[in-house]
Amino acid sequence: MRRTTFCRKTSLRTCQKRDPAPGVGEAKYHGALKDLKKRLIQNALEEAHGSITEAAKALGVHPNYLHRLIRNLDLKETTIARGAATSDRRARAQGLGC
Repeated sequence: MRRTTFCRKTSLRTCQKRDPAPGVGEAKYHGALKDLKKRLIQNALEEAHGSITEAAKALGVHPNYLHRLIRNLDLKETTIARGAATSDRRARAQGLGC
């Protein structure tokens, strides 16, 4: 992988980025981080009854950023389905019947 960096003399040079040694946990790290983000978002949405605005407040992020995370982490379908199911269950439990 190549990258371009600025040096002190403001000239450009191309550097070689070293690939991690085989078996090093870089892939595990990124996979674990992605899974953690998914769980945090799903839990926040469940607690917010599917409201992205309320979930974003609980997570301390802007709603637009939460929308982007949901899209990039492929949570759109599961998030909408889970939020709607949670809201329906709560409404039935309260006797509101949707």
